[in-house]
Amino acid sequence: MRQFALACASVALAACAGSSDGPPEPVSEGFYGAAVGDEPRAVLTARDVLTAGGDAVDAAVAYYFAAAVTYPAAASLGAGGACVVYDAEANRAEALEFLPPLTAEAPPGMRAVAVPGLARGLYALHSRYSRLRFEQLVAPAEALARLGHRVSRALAVDIDVAGEALMAEPGMREAFGGRGAGLGEGEDFVQIDLGATLTQIRSRGVGALYTGALARRLVDGASAVGAALDAGALQAFAPVWRATAELEVGYAVAHVPPPPTTAAVSSLAVFAMTVS
Repeated sequence: MRQFALACASVALAACAGSSDGPPEPVSEGFYGAAVGDEPRAVLTARDVLTAGGDAVDAAVAYYFAAAVTYPAAASLGAGGACVVYDAEANRAEALEFLPPLTAEAPPGMRAVAVPGLARGLYALHSRYSRLRFEQLVAPAEALARLGHRVSRALAVDIDVAGEALMAEPGMREAFGGRGAGLGEGEDFVQIDLGATLTQIRSRGVGALYTGALARRLVDGASAVGAALDAGALQAFAPVWRATAELEVGYAVAHVPPPPTTAAVSSLAVFAMTVS
């Protein structure tokens, strides 16, 4: 048996599939591992991936894309973050960083924003450790955005806390269905534009978000709200694999992302499982 453990953290920096690309079908029986996260629908997506034979990395990738739809306060396509992966068989831990620095200069009157690193970060993670096809892991999130999902209590609370300030922004108000008030728990939430973006990521790969027409829309959209997103930096962004920092905790050793990434994360989801 091979044991795999994965911890991922993300921090928000901005705010129909064919049969071959659809979500994986359940195949596992008995114990298959566990997934823990901030939002129930995204966690259930991760669980479904585990039951379909995916590993911890597959579950994490599917969770984060789903959470970008169901819980954007913690994970969005405009986010960056870091992951620590531990392979018990090889007795090796390593960290993947996809949190770009917030140091870009902006023209007068505009604010600088970081390059969204989530999509390329998850793809890099998938490329090294995954068992399932990347398209299968994006498809559940795509369906949640296109077909809608019921607002969870976690999302409803965040919307309520943001209150009028959230709905005062035209782009956010449009994203929430043009409503003047936030969505409540249990209400249907459909996100057609986000679904279309996820369709391109699933069908064309994550590069679609960093080059070409979709990247131009991202740069233009940022400019429209007074934010400067550099197209060159967007195209050039790449995640980085690094050695972990080790911390002694009693008789154990904890592996965490090396500084300064550790201080930047705000939301943690852990996936652990045993695979053959």
